[in-house]
Amino acid sequence: FKQKTAYEIRLSLVGSEMCIRDSSRLYSIADDSGLVVPELGFEPGIYSARYAGENSTDALNRDKLRSCIKDLGKESLEAYFVCVIVGIQDESDPLPIVSSGTVHGKVSIHESGESGFGYDKLFYPDGFDLSMASIDAETKNKISHRGKASKNFIEKFKKIGS
Repeated sequence: FKQKTAYEIRLSLVGSEMCIRDSSRLYSIADDSGLVVPELGFEPGIYSARYAGENSTDALNRDKLRSCIKDLGKESLEAYFVCVIVGIQDESDPLPIVSSGTVHGKVSIHESGESGFGYDKLFYPDGFDLSMASIDAETKNKISHRGKASKNFIEKFKKIGS
């Protein structure tokens, strides 16, 4: 819950900043996502994209995560991806839309798969023997944190107009 709150706060600020800069009065939408590993102190969390340093790559981030798992003498750890989407009409919007989605599973020191990006090669969602990087796009969109957050956001957005 700590990480989800951090994402919501960060995205609310991003959404507000987008609206202040945007005088078009069009709806502004921002999203962020990351990998959370509770046994690693909820890392990489909001720092997922730069876990191995400011100019890190996906491969370097995965290497650091694998190293942290190995330092605990394990081959995998419980983890989840979280995505939060914020939509805001303008800077005075009292009720921005905030939606989130998660997918739970394990991160492993063993990579597999060729698609996806980030930590997908190390993340094995619950109920699957495949990494996210090995799951077909249609299935991944149904089970992923981004897919769930997007679906939830669209449902909330549609209610605004009704």
